[in-house]
Amino acid sequence: MVFTLKPNMKFQDEAPVNGRAVKADDIVAGEIYSRDVANAYDNSFHKLFMDTVTAPDDRTLVFKLKQPNAYIFGSQMLGLNTNHHVIPKDILNMDVATTPPVGSGPWYLAEHQIDARYLSKRYEGWREASGKKPYIDEHELIKNIDPVAQESMFRGGQTHVYNPTAANADALAKDLSNFATLYSVAGLAQTAFWLNMEKDYPWQKDEPIRKAFWRTMNRQQIIDLVYRGKAIAPNGLIPAGVSEEYQLSTAETAEYQKFDPKEARQLLEAASWDFNSEWEITQRQAALNAQLAEVFQVQAAEVGIKTRVTQTQFQEWLPNLMGQRRYQIVLEPSPADETPGRPIRFQHSTTNNQNSGFGLHDPAIDALIEKSETTLDHAENVKLVKQVQLDAMKKYSSSRMIVTPQYLLLVNSKLQDYEVAALNNIMYRTEAWFDA
Repeated sequence: MVFTLKPNMKFQDEAPVNGRAVKADDIVAGEIYSRDVANAYDNSFHKLFMDTVTAPDDRTLVFKLKQPNAYIFGSQMLGLNTNHHVIPKDILNMDVATTPPVGSGPWYLAEHQIDARYLSKRYEGWREASGKKPYIDEHELIKNIDPVAQESMFRGGQTHVYNPTAANADALAKDLSNFATLYSVAGLAQTAFWLNMEKDYPWQKDEPIRKAFWRTMNRQQIIDLVYRGKAIAPNGLIPAGVSEEYQLSTAETAEYQKFDPKEARQLLEAASWDFNSEWEITQRQAALNAQLAEVFQVQAAEVGIKTRVTQTQFQEWLPNLMGQRRYQIVLEPSPADETPGRPIRFQHSTTNNQNSGFGLHDPAIDALIEKSETTLDHAENVKLVKQVQLDAMKKYSSSRMIVTPQYLLLVNSKLQDYEVAALNNIMYRTEAWFDA
């Protein structure tokens, strides 16, 4: 694959580069760093597909691949902004954790408080800034996990884009119809149930115990109580928003998706389950996650499974608990993907993602996943993805897709041409503007 850098690309006017031109070898250095850094969020592309990356000149970037990639331009491959970036190679030789970021995009980071507030201001040196795009002068990202505070900030005009909860979305849309619009689109993120398969827990080798967990979970109750009907229980193991052709039918999966607490109890008793043991559910701090865990705790208690819930901040939860497999059970949303690539790879022994440790560790399923990822013939790729789902469900997968929530977004009417997308990826949205 050969890429050509756009003309007039230069870095922002910050040390250590002070506005110098972007060169292809900056990107080469970033790709190699992403491949080799121990705590990369997701380096699937670099580990599985990238053979070499070179810069024959200042504006040309050349990737040579080890093998084909069916999802190469997807949001979790070349579209994954956390592992494909345009930053100065000079920074990679510094302490990345403490060095202020320098990029080449429309805005620069002017102020920030980690995991709380990020203020970005317009960068006049951006390649398209001069007279071409009247894009917004500055934007601020405010992180607040309190739903009441989030709603208050949106009502008061402190924020102009807001993800409401399923519980308050419709009421807010009606109440704020004079200045805001509610968008609801098919979800691409999965609310997942993950069991750690690398710490010798009882479900690791005992399929009936995994089956008992499947039988324990009442997905419709979760949809009704947690998501207020704004979610779908998919038949298979990929989000409901992924193309219909990859989805399994009800007839194919009804046997696996049954809710039957009586059978769950029988399975646990037959497996000599220790009903006095207590298992930890690990989550990120979020009100929705807490509701999800509360509903499942009640369901689990009905069959005799005792659980407790621990919530931690994201910067602790992802790299340290998930990345180091320091968990027992996880119940929470996982990354969105418009292709089946990421959710299917989450059935693999090696996810190449900090979300890890919950694959079935089944060599036959691993091989089938790898074949699907490299199969470019679309019809054959669809066939393989369906087969992976069925084979994993037959073993009552330790990486279960529970529900797909709808993606809900309230947008202030002053904010025009704001693209609504259900993916996690950061988008420039330079087309957006304010109608004062």
